[in-house]
Amino acid sequence: MSPASARESASTSASTSAPAEAASIDELRDALLPAPAFGADATVVGLTLEQVGAGGLPDWSEDWSNGLPDDVTVDPPLCGTALGALSGLPGVGEDGGAAPVLAAQAALGDRVRTVEVLAESPELEGLQLPVDQLLGACSSVTVSGPQGSSTTVDLEALDVARLGDRSAALRVTVSRDEAEAMTALVGVVVTGDRGLLLAQTAAPDAPAPDAAAFTALLGDAAEAAAG
Repeated sequence: MSPASARESASTSASTSAPAEAASIDELRDALLPAPAFGADATVVGLTLEQVGAGGLPDWSEDWSNGLPDDVTVDPPLCGTALGALSGLPGVGEDGGAAPVLAAQAALGDRVRTVEVLAESPELEGLQLPVDQLLGACSSVTVSGPQGSSTTVDLEALDVARLGDRSAALRVTVSRDEAEAMTALVGVVVTGDRGLLLAQTAAPDAPAPDAAAFTALLGDAAEAAAG
């Protein structure tokens, strides 16, 4: 898909989320990274809000919005909420709030797969990113399910320059039973009422994403998002 087609698709998905905000949708569409930023081998496609899902993260849980199922436990127990927050766009469109104006795209390359999401919502204004508290309490979390299944989620801070009003980046490693561990790099930048989410995972059979390359791309994405 051409960069123009990808941006048109991303714009269409945003229109579905907030049809009354056409000007803001155009701004978000234009503020996504251009396709060449992801490398010559990457195919860039637009995403809908439903397709964004966990922002490209390896899946580790079901929907926990109504609490954990009876046959699932989390250790430490208080970290279930934290994992649920990581699996979406925190503070946006929850508790009956309006859905954000949103534009998103995925870049599928030979070695890495990247998801970029730009959201604009009054609920993002002043949103805090308590990464230090999260790492202090939930740097390693084990989710145990029925029939003895077990998934461990390990979180590690990435060294990232100060971007926007608030920014943070994490390495998320998911280990499930005997399966090979999966790693995702996740960065969030909030400026005013606009939030950027960038997430990257390895393509099948490729090594884990490079943290330095990811943080550089996050800086480029934050600059583009700021206009």
